[in-house]
Amino acid sequence: MSISDAIVRANDIPAVAALLANKNAQIREETLDQVIEKAEEIGEPGEPMHEPLACRSGLSKRALRRIAGFVASSVLHILQERHDLDEETAKEITDKDKDRMEDDERNKETNEALERAKKLHEKDMINDKGLAKAIAAEDREMVTHALALQTMMPLDVVKRIMASGNGKSITALNWKAGLCMRTVVKLQRQICAVSQKNLLLARDGIGYPMTEGEMSWYLDFFDD
Repeated sequence: MSISDAIVRANDIPAVAALLANKNAQIREETLDQVIEKAEEIGEPGEPMHEPLACRSGLSKRALRRIAGFVASSVLHILQERHDLDEETAKEITDKDKDRMEDDERNKETNEALERAKKLHEKDMINDKGLAKAIAAEDREMVTHALALQTMMPLDVVKRIMASGNGKSITALNWKAGLCMRTVVKLQRQICAVSQKNLLLARDGIGYPMTEGEMSWYLDFFDD
């Protein structure tokens, strides 16, 4: 067994990163494949290996494409600057970089929306007044997180209800959150884009148009 194989087999991440960074170290393609697989498998703990992997010379097209599939945008930029990329591989890496930046931006927006929702929740302000500005601004992410916190329902369930286009289900969710029906009508229109056909209006201008039993049924339907 070579020294390189022994270092990789020992699963010592800093040692493997140093080995990859050593331009004079001889590493078999099979061993490099094992390193790439491990770096992808363990996620963030394997990040110290990402940059030296991207800088390693002699990588196959398959290896380059695989690395591009899990490294951060900063490392994708390093891959893009390599001089040994063929046109097809370069385009694929560029496309992945674009997708990654878009994902990073979406994650940033989601995290910021969650923080805003948490602040409202801590102040016990997830109510008609507290959500008025977010609804007017059509801040769907913030409202979704706020409703999940207020109802204590799983976020994925709340997202499915909000995206359903079903006025009855959306009304039931907001009933559980303690909002008045006038706010729910605004939310259906401005946040959930419910069609006029499926829009649920207030009874007598202020009341919920369904019984509590009906609304509980709609919530159970989605929760199941």
